[in-house]
Amino acid sequence: MKKIVLILSTLIIILLIAYLFIPSKVAVLGYHSIIENRIPLSEAELDVNIFEKQIKFLKKSGFKSLTLDEMKCYMNKECKIGKKSVLITFDDGYIDNYKLAFPILKKYDFNAVVFLIGSRVENDNKTYFNKNYIEKTKEKYPNIEFASHSYNLHDDHTGINRNYDEYIKDIKKQHNIIKTKYYAYPYGEYNDEMIKALKDSDYELAFGYGYNVEFKKANFKDNKYAIPRLAIDSSMPLWKFKLRMLLPF
Repeated sequence: MKKIVLILSTLIIILLIAYLFIPSKVAVLGYHSIIENRIPLSEAELDVNIFEKQIKFLKKSGFKSLTLDEMKCYMNKECKIGKKSVLITFDDGYIDNYKLAFPILKKYDFNAVVFLIGSRVENDNKTYFNKNYIEKTKEKYPNIEFASHSYNLHDDHTGINRNYDEYIKDIKKQHNIIKTKYYAYPYGEYNDEMIKALKDSDYELAFGYGYNVEFKKANFKDNKYAIPRLAIDSSMPLWKFKLRMLLPF
């Protein structure tokens, strides 16, 4: 028993030392669809009650949610952030984000970003954001930002196989939907030509996604065009989420 207590005490001391001396990092959280009253869930979906428990935990634990501009400032080493900093992101632009996630984020005073697929916005179906919902969000939820998840490089899963000119064309089309300098790669996949197209189009930051970029918190030393995000989905129990947020790396 004494040996177990000693081991646990040593681990706690090590974590405290790491917390004090490891530079501040940002947990960039990657969500997709938020679901209510449905089982089973796909891996990319998350029950709304679990989502609220996660956000409530972040609030009670003293975390601050960053905006994209604050994230850029940190990545450019132009400003400091607190050790408990998160950037909350949603991919694809599911309308359930508006109906279920946004009220919770507003309740707990958290910012968030939705990375939209432009072609889905134009299709104007009931599953994804359309231009009307984008405007409604800007009015009702000023804590929510919109950025790019490509115009049409997502659906066929071949975005990684395009060339520079095709990436430039896609970026220009997306500018008709939303003006932004921030990008999340479809499926977290990217290549050198895609990065060059983003840089040449004056994009400031680009984000990967959990499984395709090292699964870690973001550091200002990371490539600004390959910022890691932590995949938050139905496969992650609440205890693991809490532990992941408290770990300093």
